[in-house]
Amino acid sequence: MYFKFSPRSLMRYDLGEKTTYVKEMVSGGMLNRNEGKNEFDYSPVDNEGMSEYIVLENYIPVAKVGEQEKLQKGNVM
Repeated sequence: MYFKFSPRSLMRYDLGEKTTYVKEMVSGGMLNRNEGKNEFDYSPVDNEGMSEYIVLENYIPVAKVGEQEKLQKGNVM
């Protein structure tokens, strides 16, 4: 047995509000998906991409935002 002490675990949260918060933080690239899982005390996943920070535009890693086809020269939308 063990006890986990953290200020967040002592606060009361509405599950819907917390879920919305985590989804927005992950979509905005402020948390990666494993950090989002940590907010709910779930274990991290070692799958490819779970520790990358992603942005809402097609949910791609932040490092690849500039490599999108629509941003290449000559492409007109």
